[in-house]
Amino acid sequence: MALCISEKGARVVQLIRAVKAAGAMMPGDQVRMPGEKPAAYLGPLMERGIQMHGFRLFDGTEIVLEAPALNRQPGPDALQPVCASAGPDSQ
Repeated sequence: MALCISEKGARVVQLIRAVKAAGAMMPGDQVRMPGEKPAAYLGPLMERGIQMHGFRLFDGTEIVLEAPALNRQPGPDALQPVCASAGPDSQ
């Protein structure tokens, strides 16, 4: 039996893996995505009484995940430093 995953489905799986590696995040943080530009963490939101977390991929696609792993400590080298990506004047 062959399993076919769409391109968007594969990107969601990559985002889930990146979020698990990142652990704790603050809105505005960028999560490194394997093989593409970082995704931006939009912050927590409520959807039907469940706390969810919003992300925006570099192409503008917004993805909402239930990600309880965001309460852990950050993983090493998982978050893209926001100051470094903004330029030398912001540091």
